[in-house]
Amino acid sequence: MMYNDDFSNVQTHAVKTKIVTVQQTVTEFWLENMSIDKKQMEDVIKEKLANEMARILLKENLILFTKESHAGPDKFDTIYRARCYLADKQDVALIANIK
Repeated sequence: MMYNDDFSNVQTHAVKTKIVTVQQTVTEFWLENMSIDKKQMEDVIKEKLANEMARILLKENLILFTKESHAGPDKFDTIYRARCYLADKQDVALIANIK
């Protein structure tokens, strides 16, 4: 078999991108009344933001869900998967024009 370098088997597709943004405002009053340190507070905020992001991804139908069934002689398994296209945070920052 000879190597063919004309790349006729490579297809390029235009993909429309979306940026989903969520935010949490932390007031000075809230900070003063927290019984956890700053690192723990930031971890709580990140978790809240991630959960909100997931709700939006679901609502906007930005996740591809699939299932695959496997039948065997003594068991039946179903594998559920979720996929979405995500970029590195540096790429997202570049697209969103955040320095």
